[in-house]
Amino acid sequence: MAASLWHGAEVVPVKDKIPLQLRSLDELKQMRDDKAALVQHLETELYMLQQPTELERRIAMLEGIVDVAERGDDVDPKERADFMRKFVEDLRDDHHHFLALHDQGVQAEQLPHGIVLNVAEHPILTEHRAQAEEE
Repeated sequence: MAASLWHGAEVVPVKDKIPLQLRSLDELKQMRDDKAALVQHLETELYMLQQPTELERRIAMLEGIVDVAERGDDVDPKERADFMRKFVEDLRDDHHHFLALHDQGVQAEQLPHGIVLNVAEHPILTEHRAQAEEE
């Protein structure tokens, strides 16, 4: 059982209430390393989330088709025909369904409902979520 301290009407773990000045250098270094690892994990996750997806590219293409349709005669007929042809070709091309498998490597798995990324959650994030659920 972990050491605990009475605080008001509740019992709180001692390790959470020890001021930083009283902690050992090794414990402070471990806390620093844990937080640095969490920051690195979150930065990587943020970078991945900011990358444009195939869906975003396809939406941009649909917006372009709508723009061409709205402007109609303002667009050069040859340019409009080329754009429409490329759009139809892309719709017929199935490669966009499998880009995540290629881009994410062994982390991606194709299931009947779509592509799923098997990425482990960082241990510190898991611990923080468990603590939040307890509160």
